[in-house]
Amino acid sequence: MKGLIYKDLFLGKKNYIVLLGLTLGVVFLGILVGLGTRFGNLKDYSVEEKAYFFYMFVYATYAMVLLFTTEIFTSIEKDKKSGWKKIEYTMPITAKKRVGAWYLTCGMILGCCVLIGLLNAGLMAFMFGQTITVAIFKNMAIILVSVMVIPLVGIPLFQRFSAKTLEIALSVLLIIVAIALIVFLIVIEMTCENEELFRAAINNLLNRAGVLFEWFLYLSPIIIPLLIVSSFALSVRWYQRRGK
Repeated sequence: MKGLIYKDLFLGKKNYIVLLGLTLGVVFLGILVGLGTRFGNLKDYSVEEKAYFFYMFVYATYAMVLLFTTEIFTSIEKDKKSGWKKIEYTMPITAKKRVGAWYLTCGMILGCCVLIGLLNAGLMAFMFGQTITVAIFKNMAIILVSVMVIPLVGIPLFQRFSAKTLEIALSVLLIIVAIALIVFLIVIEMTCENEELFRAAINNLLNRAGVLFEWFLYLSPIIIPLLIVSSFALSVRWYQRRGK
């Protein structure tokens, strides 16, 4: 299984380097902005504005770093295109070990990403002179759980369908969601008598969305293990069917 993990990491090496470079760029920019709010031309900004910059760089860097876990899709797709998948079927490894290597790779990367995210939060707190609150950890946990769902859902789908098919399906889904959101906003605007009522309605919807995310976080100790088990079982089943 170690060899399979090494192979999966190697296939995504170029993308990891690019993502790492982008992440370091965001961190470096955060350091500059943080220093600017304490000693530079951003020093006169209000406390709320400085806190906004702090939160932005903490969450943006954390979300970006967690995207490393999606690079397992690169390995699955390259195995299909290169014909390596057919060779794997002749090797003395079980379907559970082959699929398990994908999930272990994601788990290892995820652990590193969480560590990097926490270190970055501490660095940003020092640079901006801010305090890491419980709310920050809660929001980081929500981002973590949300991103974890992507590879758990994606690994079985990438086994069953091609990357092009999934890209088309995702694009269509995003278009449908965007159109539905636009229509929904238009309906709310038409039903509200003035701008204040419109803003109040939007704020109410955002608050409800925040509550849903919190419930998702609270239920994640149940949802995530069930999703892991079902995702793994489906991946093993499709691997045993030779991708048919």
